[in-house]
Amino acid sequence: MPILLYAHLCLVFLALAVTARPQDAYTIFTTVLVTATKTIGDSNATPAPSAHAAAPYQLLRPHLDTPWTDKVGTSPWPQYPRPQLRREPWRSLNGIWTYQAAQGAEDVKSPPRLPLRQEVLIPSCIESGISGIMTEGVTHMWFGTTFTIPLEWRGGKRVLLNFEAVDYEATVFINGVQLAFHRGGYFRFSLDVTEKINFDGPNELQVGQSRKVFVFDPTDDQSIPQGKQTKRLSHIFYTPCSGIWQTVWLESASNNHIKSLDLTANMNGDGKSDGLMTP
Repeated sequence: MPILLYAHLCLVFLALAVTARPQDAYTIFTTVLVTATKTIGDSNATPAPSAHAAAPYQLLRPHLDTPWTDKVGTSPWPQYPRPQLRREPWRSLNGIWTYQAAQGAEDVKSPPRLPLRQEVLIPSCIESGISGIMTEGVTHMWFGTTFTIPLEWRGGKRVLLNFEAVDYEATVFINGVQLAFHRGGYFRFSLDVTEKINFDGPNELQVGQSRKVFVFDPTDDQSIPQGKQTKRLSHIFYTPCSGIWQTVWLESASNNHIKSLDLTANMNGDGKSDGLMTP
């Protein structure tokens, strides 16, 4: 390609020699030649590294489709997730996160940087079409996202991070710090992240990682509660549901707040009950 370019420049020089004074033609040719050489050098230079970007989310067509598949969108379940003990200051973290498969249990010791390799819809099962992943056989995986804290949540408030369900084990990281481990794919869990978050800028959450989350789901490779999920499909059994499959959300609470409320009915039917509150 450079040889053709130089040949072309020579023709330009000859044309200029005919139509302009020789010294002017030489000046013009030299200027064009220097510019062309610089352009060639720039094109051969190593390009500056670009920031890693996750593969964009794309709705995939599942094996068993419904009329509602295309209506899920990218902000699923915007409703308040806990009817009891409702607190108005709350924020949903549902939506587009990033995801990548892990090699094994040891990967939890080395959380990857965000963003991860592929965008994923949360909540969902990675085996589903709406997740944007629709893969099977992944046992260890990372999920990650970033979030900010409203200014009005500062001062005398606790910030609680809630997971309605992660199947099956979840290791949660906030801003690179391992915060908690939870086991059980059907149970919600709540974490007080007040001391780990940045009120003045973005925070990283990883489940299995910044907000990062490392997830392990063996399904029926181990003896765990799995319902009819199986990696060996047959008869009445169905595909596993791995990952963050229920709502993730933040809430602001007072320093002294109620964590749970248990009601015991009175068998005498006189309308009285005993309330047990856990501070």
